[in-house]
Amino acid sequence: MTEVVAARAHRTSRMGTPYLTALDRFKDEHYPTLAPLTRKKYSQGFAVLEQFLKDKTLKTIDTADLAAFTTFRRAGGVCGASIRRDLSALSSLFTFSIDNKLCQHNPVTPYLREKKYKKQLTENPPRSTYIDHMQELTLLNRTHSAAKLAKGFIRPLEKYMELFCFALHIETGLRPQEMLQAEWSWINYHRSELSVPAKAAKFKKPRIVPLSDRARQILALIPRHIRSPYILWRTTSGKRFKDLNKTMQKLAASVGIHDVVMHDLRRTFGCRTLQDRKASIETVSMMLGHEDIGVTQDVYAFLKIEDAHEAMGTRRMNDEAKAKLADFFNHVRVPDFGHDFIKTEAADTNEIDATDDKKSA
Repeated sequence: MTEVVAARAHRTSRMGTPYLTALDRFKDEHYPTLAPLTRKKYSQGFAVLEQFLKDKTLKTIDTADLAAFTTFRRAGGVCGASIRRDLSALSSLFTFSIDNKLCQHNPVTPYLREKKYKKQLTENPPRSTYIDHMQELTLLNRTHSAAKLAKGFIRPLEKYMELFCFALHIETGLRPQEMLQAEWSWINYHRSELSVPAKAAKFKKPRIVPLSDRARQILALIPRHIRSPYILWRTTSGKRFKDLNKTMQKLAASVGIHDVVMHDLRRTFGCRTLQDRKASIETVSMMLGHEDIGVTQDVYAFLKIEDAHEAMGTRRMNDEAKAKLADFFNHVRVPDFGHDFIKTEAADTNEIDATDDKKSA
């Protein structure tokens, strides 16, 4: 038996790790670290790739296989950006495999680099959707109304959490999953900062986001669960939200705001920080946690034409909506539901300030 096992190990070492074996390990070990939407996109890509690679080993996958896959997808009417996303999933698998000593080379990286150089398999232009002040006011009013009308033991609280979530997205620029994973321990009231730890950040790159006065005001309104570490929580046990994209889209559509996703609220933060607060592109890149300032420049390049419209007076800022937004949370009061799992203080800021002072000392 020992000789059989040794022979198999030698054959695997010589031929390389089977693609499906590496994929199973990738899903078991790496998938849990990915955002739900990323996992979904990866799974879609791997489902198509499997028919080309299921009998291959990582060592034998080459550019000919990648070219055959590209040709097949093109013949099916799939756009270059989608093919690139599929291959990016495969590239991530190879990176994982290299890190875990399952292979030594990633053939996808030079293949995609060559395609980019030849202007093939190009990405779609980045989304430029963001919501203006009147749209934000309309969305918040609709969400607040839904919270006040909600019935049940826990449902009204969850609807208020959705209201706070949408507003905090626009005030902090956190990624959707960063916002839903955010914990009270990330907040430093003394320094007016929110620290995104590496474990929750994209690229495992921690960053610090300054908290505006409005963000602090919103945080002060949020009821705190006695056992849950999360800022935004649901259910009596304090579990966090997994995804609020469809909820936000449904609320937005009900007031005439269409083609919007949660990430657009993060983009709204970037736009307003650049335009309203006149921050530099370097500062915005740092606050958003972009890996490279070039990403920020590409994503917000569309603002140049918006600036031109503002200079020409062809875009009018709605000062009334801005004033109402500044005053909005002065009129929001979360009812006292009498739940024994909620702290008596809404946002124990004095306690947190005292803790922060000890840390600073």
